[in-house]
Amino acid sequence: MSGGDGGRATRHTSETVLYAVVQSERETFLARGRDCPLPQFVERELRGFLECGILAHGFFLRVHCDACGCDRIVAFSCKGRGFCPSCLGRRMADTAAHLVDRVLPEVPVRQWVLTVPFALRYRLTYDAALTSVVLGEFVRGVFASYRGRARQHAFIRRPRGGAVTLIQRFGDALNLNVHFHTLMLDGVYERYGEPGMRFRTLPPPGDDEVHRVVERVAGRVARLMERRGLGRDADPSDADPLAVAQPLLAGLAAAMGSTLHADVAVPARDRRRLERLCRYVARPPVAADRLERLPDGRLLYHLRHRWRDGTTQIVFKPHQLLARLVPLIPAPRAHQVRYHGVLAPCAGWRDHVVPAGPQPAKLVRPARCRNAPDEGTGPRVQLSGHPLRRYPWADLLRRVFAVDVLECPDCGGRMRVLAAIHPPDATRAILECLGLPGRARSPTQ
Repeated sequence: MSGGDGGRATRHTSETVLYAVVQSERETFLARGRDCPLPQFVERELRGFLECGILAHGFFLRVHCDACGCDRIVAFSCKGRGFCPSCLGRRMADTAAHLVDRVLPEVPVRQWVLTVPFALRYRLTYDAALTSVVLGEFVRGVFASYRGRARQHAFIRRPRGGAVTLIQRFGDALNLNVHFHTLMLDGVYERYGEPGMRFRTLPPPGDDEVHRVVERVAGRVARLMERRGLGRDADPSDADPLAVAQPLLAGLAAAMGSTLHADVAVPARDRRRLERLCRYVARPPVAADRLERLPDGRLLYHLRHRWRDGTTQIVFKPHQLLARLVPLIPAPRAHQVRYHGVLAPCAGWRDHVVPAGPQPAKLVRPARCRNAPDEGTGPRVQLSGHPLRRYPWADLLRRVFAVDVLECPDCGGRMRVLAAIHPPDATRAILECLGLPGRARSPTQ
């Protein structure tokens, strides 16, 4: 998100190192795939990132303080799903708030992290159906562990569990690493009275139990791959349709033994810690503040954690960074958040388990700019009485950073969205009136 305060921009997306790399290397990178072009959604993601938060591309909101007349303009985002730090940061905060407020009940939660072999990571990159099947086998294996321990320790006859999985596509070094972060309710539900239910917390799984789960899941996945003709003896053209349809994308993805971890747990009612965990598993792949340019033109990326061999930094050439970012872009309509068990959308017990949560905002459309053709001005109009799923960006900033962006910087009053401005001529005229550039900079500027 980018804005202007009294004619001055408060953040310049185009001045980040990541933006400069994508802007300078995009055309060269796409030219490599003229014989085998990349999917359109990859090109849209790259083009959208270069327009994200740039006022000169138009499409922004005008925010106004009625008390003192202070104006701000806020540029629209690209809403990318691949690597845009701003848009994915907003998605991270929104997903975490939604899970804590409206999905996960006040019971203990344990994180189960499954990483798969390198060959399987490559197949899961753009095969949404296979990803769903492998994830289903993993969740069923963990649910079986909970049911067995529930019958052993609590003598529950028909236990039911619940979980939320967030699919991550990246590693700490921006490498392709499709793996699953599953937030499992650390216990089971059982019927208690009619029609009530209660939650029974279970002892944490030991190392032997985690080992049994990963062996069970690995065996199921291996048999699944054999049934689908994707085993070691399969015909390469049948086993790897991505290499046939998109050879360049397949080469980027392939240039990158199952393990299971279940050490992180959050106690019941510690909602603040749970929200931090949700933000961690939903975080963006790239942290823009950890990327810097060296004097020789290469790029230095600081790792989040020190590796076992002592490595703390990775050095890329600009085109190598872009080659790592492209496989991280998920295909359209491939959901990265999944719900299981009693938390599944159509589960019979879901309404009795999930918290009520705060009432989300109503869908409200701000008035249009008076210079827009065929658009009238006037007060904001409520379009629907149905609550929105997403949180307003101002609420998320207040929740995550304790910053109230709708507080007027001059008088401390409340600011409101005055207009959504779309027409290019109108946006250019407003920017020139405020002394801001009305045209986007070229890569050479």
